[in-house]
Amino acid sequence: MTVQGGAAIAETAKAKPPAAPRRPFRLGVGRWGLGVYTILAFQVFERVYVMTNGGGPNNATITIVQLVYSTAFQFGRYGLASAMAVVLFLMAVAVAVVQFRSLRSDVEY
Repeated sequence: MTVQGGAAIAETAKAKPPAAPRRPFRLGVGRWGLGVYTILAFQVFERVYVMTNGGGPNNATITIVQLVYSTAFQFGRYGLASAMAVVLFLMAVAVAVVQFRSLRSDVEY
């Protein structure tokens, strides 16, 4: 590079200040948190299992995940439990899709 080339670059830099850095696409923290915690609500297991030892009196506090667990490991019906787990997964995906579509905004940042 010659001295003249360096002078031209310096002169161009003085004439054109650098553009502001572009903000990367961000999914709003509120929407993301709402989606994640809704999915996690489907998966609550250990707190209820530890506190009530598997469902409380007359299975009053049993959750969907506990039902899958008891079907598989207490009753030995692994096929039914795996089918229930797939349905639970599809329900969580459907809720997440509906939630993200309904919370989508047309505002461009």
